[in-house]
Amino acid sequence: MAWDLFKSLMLPMMQSNAFGSDMSAFARNFTIAYDSTIKSGGDVVNGIPIIKGNVELMESTLFALLQQTQFSKNTTLLDVIGPVIIGYWTGATLSLVPTPIIPAIGSIKNIATISGTVLSPGNWTPLPVIPNNDSNIFLNAFIQSANIHLMTVSGIFSVISQYPPPAPPAPGVVNWVSYKV
Repeated sequence: MAWDLFKSLMLPMMQSNAFGSDMSAFARNFTIAYDSTIKSGGDVVNGIPIIKGNVELMESTLFALLQQTQFSKNTTLLDVIGPVIIGYWTGATLSLVPTPIIPAIGSIKNIATISGTVLSPGNWTPLPVIPNNDSNIFLNAFIQSANIHLMTVSGIFSVISQYPPPAPPAPGVVNWVSYKV
């Protein structure tokens, strides 16, 4: 459902050429729409959402790529947008609430989350799309490629966990793999 929101934000502006030649405005709006969409999701097991993606790196990288590829006849934005998406996930952090469901190794339950960190920003694999001027085709292909990418994102939660008695609560680590919108 969140991808529908992403598409509803981007498609009318792209079809009406609202950005014109203002690549900065496109980069800003695309980044805001992507960030909002991603924040509505969570890691696959716990449903814990991103609280801060690297929007600054995403927007600046997208702007630079738009400038480099604007006159290309053989390269589509979908082909080169990978570093933009990887940039968003680089250094991203997840919410501290709720605590991960699966206990840290050796523990019986997680009590609190200290940090949620993306360790691997994933791998971008664009779907093959013939260069075209149809915004709908681009957005659909982007959404499919983004969903494939999200399966490759991973990281850790640093937690305080309860270990079997008589052990006191202590730090632990919970790995997470894959993110879903």
